[in-house]
Amino acid sequence: MKLIQQSKLFFKEGKSDKVYEIDICELSPNEFLVNFRYGRRGAVLKEGTKTPVALSKEKADLLFADLENEKRKKGYQTETEVFMELPSLEAVDPSTVNGAILQRLQDAVVGKNSFKTEWKTSRVIWKAGVLDVKEAIPFIIKLATRGDEMQTYCSLWALIKLKADLAEPLFNSIANNIKQKSHITNLAWEGLLSVCSEEEKLKKVEILLEKLPAEVRFAIETNDLNLLGNYFSQSTIDKDVEYFTNLYVLAKVYTQLLPILNNTLKSWEFRPPYFRNIRAIYKLAQSRNDEKTLAILSYRFEKQKAMFKRTVSLDSTSKRYLTVIDESISVGSELKRKDSKLAFSTFTKNYFQKNAVEHFKNAGAFNNDGSYLRLAVNTLLQYTESDYSIAEEKPLSDYGRYDYDSKRYSFLLIKYPECAESLLLSTILFGNDPNRKLQPNLKFITSSRSVTSNNYYYRPNQAEEVPIVAVQPDSVTANSSMIDTAKSIFKSLFGKKNLDADLVPQNEYQPEPIVQHKKVELTRFELYPELWDARPEAYVQLLMQAQMNIIHLFAYNRIKEHPKYEEIAQQFDQHGILQLLNSIFELPNQFGFEVLKKRETEFVQISQFVAEVNGSNSASARDWAQCLVNDNPVFYFNDIDFVLSFIFNTRSESNLWINESLEKHTFSEEKIQAVLGKAITEMLHFENTIENNLKAKTAIVRLNSIAESQMEKISWTIVQQLISSALDANKILAGKILLIKAKNVDPTDIPVSLTEIFLNNDLAEVRQNGIELLNQYPDGFLAKNLDFICNLIDVYYDDVAEKVFAVIKKLLIHNTEIGNKLIPYFAYALMRKEKFEGAHVRISQFLLNDLKPYWNSGLFPKDITKLLHAQYRITHLAGYEILKGFNNPGSFSLRQIISFGSHEILAIRQWCWNYFKGNLERIHDEKDQSLYLLDAKWEDTRAFAFNFFRTEFKEDDWDPDILIGIVDSIRPDVESFGKEMITKYFDSNYALDYLTKLSQHPSINVQAFVSNYLSIYVKENPDLLQELTFYFRSVLTRVNRGRVAKDRVFSFLYNESLKNLETAIWVVTILDDVSAQTTVQDKASCIDILTRIKKLYPNVDMHLMIKN
Repeated sequence: MKLIQQSKLFFKEGKSDKVYEIDICELSPNEFLVNFRYGRRGAVLKEGTKTPVALSKEKADLLFADLENEKRKKGYQTETEVFMELPSLEAVDPSTVNGAILQRLQDAVVGKNSFKTEWKTSRVIWKAGVLDVKEAIPFIIKLATRGDEMQTYCSLWALIKLKADLAEPLFNSIANNIKQKSHITNLAWEGLLSVCSEEEKLKKVEILLEKLPAEVRFAIETNDLNLLGNYFSQSTIDKDVEYFTNLYVLAKVYTQLLPILNNTLKSWEFRPPYFRNIRAIYKLAQSRNDEKTLAILSYRFEKQKAMFKRTVSLDSTSKRYLTVIDESISVGSELKRKDSKLAFSTFTKNYFQKNAVEHFKNAGAFNNDGSYLRLAVNTLLQYTESDYSIAEEKPLSDYGRYDYDSKRYSFLLIKYPECAESLLLSTILFGNDPNRKLQPNLKFITSSRSVTSNNYYYRPNQAEEVPIVAVQPDSVTANSSMIDTAKSIFKSLFGKKNLDADLVPQNEYQPEPIVQHKKVELTRFELYPELWDARPEAYVQLLMQAQMNIIHLFAYNRIKEHPKYEEIAQQFDQHGILQLLNSIFELPNQFGFEVLKKRETEFVQISQFVAEVNGSNSASARDWAQCLVNDNPVFYFNDIDFVLSFIFNTRSESNLWINESLEKHTFSEEKIQAVLGKAITEMLHFENTIENNLKAKTAIVRLNSIAESQMEKISWTIVQQLISSALDANKILAGKILLIKAKNVDPTDIPVSLTEIFLNNDLAEVRQNGIELLNQYPDGFLAKNLDFICNLIDVYYDDVAEKVFAVIKKLLIHNTEIGNKLIPYFAYALMRKEKFEGAHVRISQFLLNDLKPYWNSGLFPKDITKLLHAQYRITHLAGYEILKGFNNPGSFSLRQIISFGSHEILAIRQWCWNYFKGNLERIHDEKDQSLYLLDAKWEDTRAFAFNFFRTEFKEDDWDPDILIGIVDSIRPDVESFGKEMITKYFDSNYALDYLTKLSQHPSINVQAFVSNYLSIYVKENPDLLQELTFYFRSVLTRVNRGRVAKDRVFSFLYNESLKNLETAIWVVTILDDVSAQTTVQDKASCIDILTRIKKLYPNVDMHLMIKN
């Protein structure tokens, strides 16, 4: 046996000191045992087993977990939990926060309460983790498994936060307990990977890998991130996402998984089966301080619409109709199901939004390793301009409440600030704004006021303010009044509703908010301004990467006011400045240009940088670059890389200026050649994208203006590379170069393979260049390169096909021999699968109309036969037309002609029939071949053959071998025809040949036919009887078939058995075997014959025993 898993649990209380050990042992790959040992610690332990019979691994794991949980409920714990020495609290002041926490934890361990108030142990443990009270680690380890699931969960979370290496045994025990809830085991695995050694970590990773699908495991082990991304996408489509939480746990070790995993999380819907994993990953990300994942999920919690609106009550007996699933359902019961159809209610959405804000505030209050700033920046980077909402004032309801005293309608107007619905953004950027008030619906307002109107529907120009009801935003009382007013309006309009919904699910633990004790002067609106100023690089990151103007405005203002602004500006390199200048937003452009101007003297001499600035999104920066070039064109245009950047610049605002600048400057021949060579080399490496095609087309126009004279010197090899490259624009350039070269060289020097590539190109402009080249080839040259022409007869493009056929017609006029060479190409093009719809029609028309004079001289019978038996009907029709016009049908072999008789087209079958009727002499001479017509697939052809051979073939044309061969056909009608011919032309001289050969035929009809001749040609012939043994057995062993033949055979065998003892013995051997396996009727016949034989020959040995 091999030990697979072991758990050692201890119990120590008073004088009791016990140990309980549980093992999983492997007997074979599919057989496992669960054994246990127990007794007093230090004494010899008693042994036992829970598995009298070996179990599978899955069942053994469940049994192991059940036993371990049973003992833990009785107070058993791991060695670390039981024997860990608790620290003394004598020197701890219980009046301090940390002291109170430690004292409460000690009270929980010993089972007492030293305080007037009572706290849940799980709450104290959570608080210890939040406040980083490392002295609490021993207490938490002891308490981890002594309470409910919440206490275990909080203990694991706190131990992770406290980086408790001593908790490794606890983490390991809970992580491997398959009976634990998934949210607890997830946290245990997270803690285990945080504290275990590198060697142990590899073993734990192997266990986690085993839980993943084989494809994911393979991709991780081979580090194939593309395969992994594709599999994630397919898993999302298939809703096979249960493994993602384990995958996120593994990402703690395999950090390269996180970007792909986060991209997948962005695509998931917040509904089953995805949401369970989203929630689990979010909780793990909080414990891990994984800011990027937290930012993605926190943003999505805010922006994702709730799946359904949950009421306060979750009565499992009542049902509600939910449009999201188009079903009436008990929400309470459904949410408890493991495969629930529901998730992410309005309650859950609000809870996670509040939880995210709380996590932000806690991170800022403690500022552990700058985690708040990383979290804030990553969260702000999730927002886009589409999330922006303007500051506005609008009524709480468009319908007013009627006041009978004033006889007017009253409306409550709420003033919303910018981004009022973006909770996280507003918290980060305006968390210290006293005017912004967060409402229960998690929207921000700044103030409210009441107005009245004569109209029941709100119209701004008809409303009058009621000054007395005006509410000051900084007044808590007034703010409450405003909310109460809003509630009363809602109640009057829609009836009483629960407007103060409990937004936190009851089964979730909500820690107390952490109050920041450090006093900060609130002169700025963002949360924790001192943290932002401590790391000004965060402002730079927001300016470079954020996708929202309000975020840029915040970052721009703060970095400009920062005391180290000048120092920060000096740290920018060229890449950083260009990234700012190329932003699609105005403020990053402006900041980038300001930094550029501050360091102008450093950059004016870097020509490549100046060229890239000219292609940027900043108009000011482009003007700056253009002024530099205008002032010193010689310096900049002498740099080849600068010229290349100019050539590939696609900025429309700079297009005219660049073209004029290039045309004004005089380049040397060597410089032009170098620019042209480098430009082509760069374009050959371009991928075929819209952006790259635009760059390449722009460059082609500019190269054409400055380097046209040098294009003819480009080699054919480069032209072929251009036309064969993936980039469409390169093919256009290849065409231009080819036409330029063609003006100065003999057309026959242009490779036909290159022209063919042009003619097969998708771009009409490129094909037109190929057609122009084709026009330049002389007829004699084309006649010598017929393969080139023939490769184009089934080209897809109409313009090329029209030109190719025109060239062929012209060649046929001057050289008729070319037609004989061309026609096989057309024939075989019809036999191939057409490259596009309509190709065969075009080729068939040309073959039938323009190449008709060459049918007899250019095609052979095998070519026509292949046309008629090709896969396509249009090919069959073309082949038939050629067959009708073929002058020498006798050159076809008879087998070829007979194959036409099995064709699906009637006209072709009729051609075959007519050939038989018109060529009787050949049919008689080759009768062995001509008889194959009898086996044609079509019934009408066989009917013609039967009639033809009945009337045209005489007795001398038939011989036994031919007739027997006809009878041997698998077709019943052909078999019948063969029997008819044997009967008609039967020759007694060949009777024995017919009998011996036809007797071996399996057909019932043929066997019956043979039985006609038994009494005439077989009687009194023992040798022949022996040869026909197979025939007799075959006839007699048929079940319920061939009755006529059976009766004849029984009669014949009885009569023959009477003639001599030798024949009787032979008959007995057959009937003995037949009687054991035939039907009742046949068995009776066998017994009757055997009885008679026994009476005649008493000494004959047989299976039948006759008693009387």
